[in-house]
Amino acid sequence: SQEKRQPQQEQVSQQQHQQQQQQAVLGYYAPGFASAYQPKRQGAVGFAELLDKVALVDPEMRIRFTSPHPKDFTDSVLGVISELPNVCKQLHMPAQSGSSSVLERMKRGYSREAYDALVERARQAVPNVALSTDIIAGFCGETDEEHQATANLLLRTRYDNAFIFAYSQRDKTYAARHLADDVPALVKSQRLVELFAAYRHGQAELNRLEVGRLHLVLLDGRPRRDGLQSLQGRTCSMKRVIIPEQPVPSSLRALQQHFEGLPHQQQQWLPPLQQLYAGPVSSLRAGDYVAVLVKQVAGSSTLLSVPLAKTSIQEFAQVLGGTIINADAAPDWLVQQGTAAATAAA
Repeated sequence: SQEKRQPQQEQVSQQQHQQQQQQAVLGYYAPGFASAYQPKRQGAVGFAELLDKVALVDPEMRIRFTSPHPKDFTDSVLGVISELPNVCKQLHMPAQSGSSSVLERMKRGYSREAYDALVERARQAVPNVALSTDIIAGFCGETDEEHQATANLLLRTRYDNAFIFAYSQRDKTYAARHLADDVPALVKSQRLVELFAAYRHGQAELNRLEVGRLHLVLLDGRPRRDGLQSLQGRTCSMKRVIIPEQPVPSSLRALQQHFEGLPHQQQQWLPPLQQLYAGPVSSLRAGDYVAVLVKQVAGSSTLLSVPLAKTSIQEFAQVLGGTIINADAAPDWLVQQGTAAATAAA
């Protein structure tokens, strides 16, 4: 009868609406991630498009953003970060825990497996990307096995930076209303120590890869120590860099042309000081971009480097193909300049 068909039609209509919503969410969030919030209002600009538009306003201005939810790192967002050299290659991806069961209790909207897959996609899409995270130790009901899963996450992922804190109850949160803060303070403290050790181990492995790399650095002033003879700045991966203050070639292209103009035999036998660039030079100051070669890592993440040439975002990316260049991909002429510059500064 017509009365029976109407509820069936309403049920089908509701199912279709739910399917449409699920498809919208699947296209808007990173695979394997969900949210209780509506993904996008009709006609609203997505974050990838917004990031692209902001970056194109000034190609010589670095664009950095922070504190997103991991669900928002869609393939389109990762694509914009990879393609535009002035968008920094640094992603803050708060994991909170490495245990799927804890993540479920936290109502995070993803599993450990989905998070691991996101990390893999990010590193494939944005080579040498720096990752940072937030971690909570001793969340409500956390078992030793769940804690070990978080330590494993830190060891496996190898974060450049991690903000690790013991759980404390926050008003008006789901955990405060429905879960007991039942992990003893002493246990939380011990787990913090273990998580920091796992994080530092992974960070040390990453730091070993930095020696010999080429970075584009934005200078921001002088270091507190030895500030009269040095300058400091940040890479696009947010690492602190210290360089000796000395004149440098006025551009990467001028430096490249200088070495390309040397006969091959001279490049092989000339002492470093005689290979040193002799064309137009510039002094460096805060606000300048400079190409650097990393010689040593000091402390947890400070890169002691030699300046190679004054440059720009676009020039560095066009000449070298990116803003972070691995040691095995560094061109010989820049390595030679690094040796000459280090000899001159000694």
